[in-house]
This record gives sequence, C-alpha cells and structure tokens, in this order.
Amino acid sequence: MPDGYRLMKLAFGHDAPLIVVSVGARDADDFAAQDARCARPLGAEGETLFARAFALTRKFDRRSGWLRPDLSMLPAGK
Repeated sequence: MPDGYRLMKLAFGHDAPLIVVSVGARDADDFAAQDARCARPLGAEGETLFARAFALTRKFDRRSGWLRPDLSMLPAGK
C-alpha cells in the first residue's frame, strides 16, 4: 500500500479489545482519495473481506485529530 498507517491495540479496559488505526491526511478529501486509491487494487475480493470484518465489529468510529510528538514517548534514536 502506498500510504502508511499506525495500528494500536488496547488490551484492557471496558472497550477491550480496541483496535485503533491512524491514517495521516491533509483533510477529509485527501483521506477519501487515499482510501479509494488503496481499495482499488483489492477489488471485489477486498470488499468481501471488509464486509466480513465489519460484521464482527461491535462499533466503528471516525475521529479527526493532530499528531502531537511533544506528548509522545518515542523509542530512543527516533
């Protein structure tokens, strides 16, 4: 896939298991264009797999935000 993402998993808490996927984009239009560009090569088989995954999903939520490196705990050397 040409566009990167971050994947995080919450293993405890009342929403567990919680999987968070973070995708960088300039705005909503840029995000939609990236999403379409990444989905295109997957074709109908990818749509079928996503439908199966969402059938198992309790809740799906989208949020917008900003990366805050000043509040992050990055590994040494980064």
